[in-house]
Amino acid sequence: MADLQIIKSKLNVLIFFMLLFSISVTGAFAENTDENLSETEKKIIEIEQRIKELNDSKEKKEEKKAEKDLIKEKDYIKLVSAAGRDYSLRAPGVIGVDYSFKYFGKNYDQIQSSEESGTAFEREATHRMVHAVSIEYPLKDNLSFLMDVPFVSVYDDRQGQTADIEDFGDPYMGILYQPVKETESMPGVILSTGVSFPMGRSPYEINPQTEFPTGDGVHSLNFGVNLSKKINPTLIYGGWFYSYKLKKDGLFYKNRLTTGETGEFLKEVKPGDETGFNAGAGYVISENISVSLGFRLLYKFPTDYKWRARGNVESSSTSEYEILLGTAWQVTEKRKIFMSLGIGSGNSNEDFSFSLRVPFNFIL
Repeated sequence: MADLQIIKSKLNVLIFFMLLFSISVTGAFAENTDENLSETEKKIIEIEQRIKELNDSKEKKEEKKAEKDLIKEKDYIKLVSAAGRDYSLRAPGVIGVDYSFKYFGKNYDQIQSSEESGTAFEREATHRMVHAVSIEYPLKDNLSFLMDVPFVSVYDDRQGQTADIEDFGDPYMGILYQPVKETESMPGVILSTGVSFPMGRSPYEINPQTEFPTGDGVHSLNFGVNLSKKINPTLIYGGWFYSYKLKKDGLFYKNRLTTGETGEFLKEVKPGDETGFNAGAGYVISENISVSLGFRLLYKFPTDYKWRARGNVESSSTSEYEILLGTAWQVTEKRKIFMSLGIGSGNSNEDFSFSLRVPFNFIL
């Protein structure tokens, strides 16, 4: 019986140690599991932080790239603006209304009669001013309708007499189309086409001794192409145009006093077509100022005249050259003005020209 008690005591001790071992092993496993979970959580947190840093870095890079692209776009717009209106289109939803003023001056020597010396030279001057309102209505991102309505003033001092003429010029309606926008490898291209209407004073319906024309007197069809390419830090631009003049008949124009059925008069005319080329470069000086320097070449083909009692007469061709210096000023946040100065060379063009353009944008 004593032996049985001894065996039970040993079993109880064995069970106690087994329980104690089990609890120790379970606690150690649980502790080890907690440590493993803690390490895993740390790694997860580190990964999340790294991902966040990468995302922040990516967002910052994208923001910087967007800022650089915006600056480039603004610089390009400034450069194109300095080059001229024909090198950019307004955005859809914005109607553009521009006011422009152009002055043309020409001085020349006129032979005058004199009883004392027989002949004498007198310096004469002609001043021509054109006020114009232009409307641009965007039809699409790359297509705009354009209309110009000019008003012309001419002042001339000739042989001691002055002539002051004011009248409308020839209005113009046309389309601007941009098939290709500027890329890193390709220049921006804008095509233009339109019609001029003979609303001004016709040169074939005035008294040339006392009046001046303010228009061409005929319809004309106009075609042009303009290219621009930004080559840091400048913009290179150039353009070509052709103006086809329609024939005018049914005239009864006299350039001098004639009487009777045998008198001479102009009955038909085909004005010479015109073609021209211009090129230049623009540069942004500061945030608010950009400048451009270029030249313009214009060639006028001969004009055919049909006279009664005189036959057909053809005039000679003429050419004009002009050096242009332009600038664009951002005077306020929403207002910009454009100015250009031209120095002419040639027998038929003006000696000096000045132009001012102020654009206004109206959101639809």
